[in-house]
Amino acid sequence: MCSDSASELRISLNSRSSSRTSLINNDASAIRPPAIYQTASEAGGGRGSLLQGTLEVILDPARLEALSSCDRDVLTYDSYNFFSRMFSIRGRNTRMVLAPLISLFLWGLVWSLLFLRLESSSYYNENVSRYVSTTQHFFEAKDNLITPLLTPLSFLLTFRLARSAVRFWDARAAMGKLIEICRSNMADVAVGLMSPFRRTRSKLGDEQVGNEQEAMELLCEYSQWLAAFPIATKHYLRPETFTTKNYSKAYAKQRCEYGRLVSDVDAQKMIFECENSFGEASKVGVRVRDPPLVSLNRLHQLAWDVAYFEYEGVTKAPTPHAQSILFSRITDQINILCGSYGAMERIALTPLPFVYVVRSIL
Repeated sequence: MCSDSASELRISLNSRSSSRTSLINNDASAIRPPAIYQTASEAGGGRGSLLQGTLEVILDPARLEALSSCDRDVLTYDSYNFFSRMFSIRGRNTRMVLAPLISLFLWGLVWSLLFLRLESSSYYNENVSRYVSTTQHFFEAKDNLITPLLTPLSFLLTFRLARSAVRFWDARAAMGKLIEICRSNMADVAVGLMSPFRRTRSKLGDEQVGNEQEAMELLCEYSQWLAAFPIATKHYLRPETFTTKNYSKAYAKQRCEYGRLVSDVDAQKMIFECENSFGEASKVGVRVRDPPLVSLNRLHQLAWDVAYFEYEGVTKAPTPHAQSILFSRITDQINILCGSYGAMERIALTPLPFVYVVRSIL
């Protein structure tokens, strides 16, 4: 991370002088992540110390535990055991169908009791082996009016299940693409930025070459923002409920999931702002509309710094043409990340067509 960002982090984590940050510290201080690691220049170390510190930030146990706690309610089952979830109501729409089923049961019970109390007529019902009333016979004769509806309803149910399966698969494919591009993008950035120093070290045998320390700080900052992007996407697709009473706790929960990847100032930009329309401190947090875009915009800025990094002390720096190719490749990958996030956003915000849902009402 560059020195300006590091000094900004130290100010936000130690002084707590800004008014809007102080609003959330009361409830969030109990689970706030520890202070950010020292940079290599502060710790007196070199390239290895900075890499080790970045890995500790990304693999912070407290941050990983906060992320793992989000998936504790995910339904799991044995795909090889048919009866493992057959009689379980967890993960099913029991609450949605329970009220209609009870209503239909009471409706049928009322009519059954009514038919039992009516006087029998000359109409004989073979199903119940007895004579039934004129009213019951009249309704039973109208049974063919309902039967034709069963065929289209069955098709609507099939279409709905098929469309739900497609949406589920598309969402998983988009998330898989996001993970794939994050891995590829990090590898391309690391190789494209650090290879000139590696090649010079192999020739000269020096421990550190030129401004390699500055390049390593830039690489670490990029990796932290790239690791923060999937978390921002998750916060957007599964937003927390912000109210006047719980907004600070909701902020603290999401802040702990970011951990030390971003500063408190940047985290506020990705979660919510505690300011009113006049820029004054507000008691109610306003949710950021698109947290992933904050991370993507920062990645685009860092992509330029990475591609057009000014090397010092290397035997052969990349040519302008090679730098433009690297910049184009990195930005293309970032745009794919934006496309994957947009695909999941489309699926989450687009309801099923009403014709597929109307059968539930019928």
